[in-house]
Amino acid sequence: MFSLESIMSDLGKERIIFHSEADFQHALAWKIAKSNPSLSIRLEYNPWEYEDNKHVDLWILGDKQEIAIELKYRTEKIGYIQNGEKFFLKNQSACDQARYDFCKDILKLESIKRENSNFTKYAVFLTNDPKYWKNESDKETFDHDFKIHQWKNLNGNLKWHSNASKGTIKGREKEITLKGKYKLEWNDYSNIPNEKNGQFRYVIIKIE
Repeated sequence: MFSLESIMSDLGKERIIFHSEADFQHALAWKIAKSNPSLSIRLEYNPWEYEDNKHVDLWILGDKQEIAIELKYRTEKIGYIQNGEKFFLKNQSACDQARYDFCKDILKLESIKRENSNFTKYAVFLTNDPKYWKNESDKETFDHDFKIHQWKNLNGNLKWHSNASKGTIKGREKEITLKGKYKLEWNDYSNIPNEKNGQFRYVIIKIE
């Protein structure tokens, strides 16, 4: 039986850090392939056929089974060397925009329809930036609707606060309306001892 949670747990023991989102995507695809050799895996697959500029990060095919996975990998600054391999991750700011993009991933997955009753969709967010999984303030922020902290419920109509700057929302102006209801539960992925920003955590959302 396919279990993305178990695969992520096992991957965290082998690859505790990634150079980029593409690196994470390839590593996860390889781990899925090794764990489930009967499955076929495609990267950057377009289930909308003739629509341009739309794709899903991982598309998995099995006997009467289909799985779609969207990935996000956001980082805080860290330098680390493992077995001679150097990792230098940048501080990727604009958490508000990244939260919006993750919610948009969920919306995109909701829009994919298949006649196959055994079709599963997941959105995954992996990060070493605690600003994503912690709710540091009860005050309403410009991106309040899009926050994805621990135990947050994501559902309904999500939009920017009216005071959000034009620069922040440029290219992301559209409201996002989710059909499903999703409660976010973050899990530990890996921990690099004695390193600032060395804790990585992830959330998996199973899309309705």
